[in-house]
Amino acid sequence: MPELPEVETIRRTLAPELAGSVVRRVDVRAQDVVGRPDARTFAARLAGARFTGVGRRGKYLLLALEPGSRDAGGDAAEGGGAQPGRRPAPLVLVVHLRMTGRLVLAGPDDPEPPHTHVVFHLDGGRLLRYADVRRFGRLYLFEAAELPPSVLEPAGLAVAASGGAAASGGGAASGGAAASGPAGRAARAQGKGHRSAGALPPAGARTAPGDPPGLFSLGPEPADPRFDARWLRARCRGRRAPIKALLLDQRVVAGLGNIYVDEALFAAGIHPARPAGDLAPGEIRRLVEAVRSVVDRAVQRRGTTLSDFVDGYGRPGEMRPHLAVYGRDGEPCPRCGTPVEKIRVAGRGTHLCPRCQAVPAQGARSPAVLE
Repeated sequence: MPELPEVETIRRTLAPELAGSVVRRVDVRAQDVVGRPDARTFAARLAGARFTGVGRRGKYLLLALEPGSRDAGGDAAEGGGAQPGRRPAPLVLVVHLRMTGRLVLAGPDDPEPPHTHVVFHLDGGRLLRYADVRRFGRLYLFEAAELPPSVLEPAGLAVAASGGAAASGGGAASGGAAASGPAGRAARAQGKGHRSAGALPPAGARTAPGDPPGLFSLGPEPADPRFDARWLRARCRGRRAPIKALLLDQRVVAGLGNIYVDEALFAAGIHPARPAGDLAPGEIRRLVEAVRSVVDRAVQRRGTTLSDFVDGYGRPGEMRPHLAVYGRDGEPCPRCGTPVEKIRVAGRGTHLCPRCQAVPAQGARSPAVLE
């Protein structure tokens, strides 16, 4: 599954290309990949809309649009109807790629890849294609006012809730600046009553059937100042679950998956199966820094392509040769030369160095940390 660095790479390639582009029409060929609303309403609401920003929250892409004159507003979830005198509400297209989803720009004469399920026809003849071999990914359409600030602001999107333009705040490599100004205040007002991302929301928190699972319960991004040793220590306290399982919990830190959790734990010198509550304060501090560093390096190398991931231009990522342990079982550890092992932790294939990440004996110092 594409993780934060891969989704951020797609965001960075699509943002400058889509800015100001108008959706002429949308072809939905597989209705089940549209999670919200129904496929017909989805296509109708997007026809004539103009892209105004591309953001990211965790593993979700968020594409902001200003509706065209054909969209007179209404509830995106139900389809709604024209409401005289009401300005069209700004829209946000949420894309969850899941395992094999791809969102790629193409020219009108570029060959269409197999398993293309949704095609956005843009002005100028360009196409934005959503392809998905396994069809686990989903596309969701919201009015901006339906999304809380805990989703919009870390994504770097400032969207005026009552109509008008949406602007991309850019989104940091692993965080994204909070929206500010009138649009940010409007979004905060509309989000009143939603749980803040600073608290740990309940697992699977949702607002309505058909909403993206987990979107409204995401924790802080790795680059968010709130993701610090104090935050992680509070999440670890008293927990017997493996530290790997804790880091995979999107309520703890948004955007991590199997690849970068393994890499961060190796960088911090921590065994993935260690009970989270057993980590010492110094280990937690190292782990927070390792998560940030690993994610940042992966973003700079445009993500990891194992089989399916490509950016918005269809190009693979460049991080795979630079992974320290993930996918390298049997190869020498880059630090000590011990063969990398693959085990199962929390039901997931897990890569580690048994020497650099050995479980310390009671009272012993932690193993050396990869610089």
